[in-house]
Amino acid sequence: MEGPRARVPAAVRLVLVVLGLAGVLATTQGLARAFRLTGLRRLALFVVVVAVGVAPVALCLYGGLWTRTRWALASVGLVGTCTTAAVLAALAAARWLARGGRELLRRIARRPAPPTIADDGRRRVVRQLGAVATLGGCFGSVAYGALFGVHDYQTEDVSIPFPGLPGPLDGYRVVQLSDIHFGEFVGEREARAAVELVEHARPDLVVLTGDLVDWDAAHVPILGRLVHRLAELGARDGVVVVPGNHDHYVGVGRVMAAARRAGATVLRNDARRIAEGHLALLGIDWGEQGDLGLALSRAAPGLPRLLLAHDPRAFDRARAHVALQLSGHTHGGQISPLGLNPTRLVYRYVRGLYREGSARLYVNRGFGVAGPPLRLGSAPEVTVLHLQSG
Repeated sequence: MEGPRARVPAAVRLVLVVLGLAGVLATTQGLARAFRLTGLRRLALFVVVVAVGVAPVALCLYGGLWTRTRWALASVGLVGTCTTAAVLAALAAARWLARGGRELLRRIARRPAPPTIADDGRRRVVRQLGAVATLGGCFGSVAYGALFGVHDYQTEDVSIPFPGLPGPLDGYRVVQLSDIHFGEFVGEREARAAVELVEHARPDLVVLTGDLVDWDAAHVPILGRLVHRLAELGARDGVVVVPGNHDHYVGVGRVMAAARRAGATVLRNDARRIAEGHLALLGIDWGEQGDLGLALSRAAPGLPRLLLAHDPRAFDRARAHVALQLSGHTHGGQISPLGLNPTRLVYRYVRGLYREGSARLYVNRGFGVAGPPLRLGSAPEVTVLHLQSG
């Protein structure tokens, strides 16, 4: 299947392959050292790790062998290999630091060096068992993320103080879906799950904050059916949609038109009144197409403001003008093994609730997947925000 593969930017393809090669080298080094493999045995190990960790990804991205199943397996191999490499490297670093620390303390205390102990008994067995446990644990957790983590939906109930909200509207419910990514790995099954979770939340307003379709416009009709079902739930302020970067990749006009025909209000640098006219709801477009100033100019003056923006970085500009911003985009760090979240190296706002002065930002972890079809340490989310007056 050429579609998704062909749309992966060349730089991203290169980064994935280079990352895979680095993981292969580090994993081979760690396992070879643990099991004292040299010569042909070490070479054989290297070939096996390449076959698992990087060859499938390279064949999918460069060899024209893309299919849904192949990419899923290739992703498990790549992420499993890189995670194993990271853990083995961390264990090796910990052992090195421990030895260095002991040696430093010995010298400070001016104690004689201990006798050398042959490294051929229990230590070797412990190191080998550790390597096997690392390999099994890493690949097991990644496989779990691919088989089960992608559908481990969680509903997050969040209470948000909202200055200016009239008392009768206390408890107004905004239900947020974000980053659904309808495409190769997200379809009708996920849409049905989303509708059930939103219906159970009994929303006053449903918002979809971008990246609704992944790469291929062929999946736009699924979005239309989802929006239609959400609109039929009868939330008093309906369904409101803003676009994300993937919607632009697909064709933002086509994606937003499908949502509009299905009954949603589309806000691209625009605003409308909600909550019986007591709140201003603003929505901005993605990236350079986003115009916060234009959206603010179209908002009714004197009303407290709620902003929908796919990119959480918009909060740096918007926080002086809105009470609350709802965003997505980061997937909460879709793959966060062992509690480590590499997304935090790139984004200041990754997941959950943030506060700057009187303004608040909530970043949804997303409902679907992009890239590797797995989730690890970042469950898919439906957010139910309860606005509090006062």
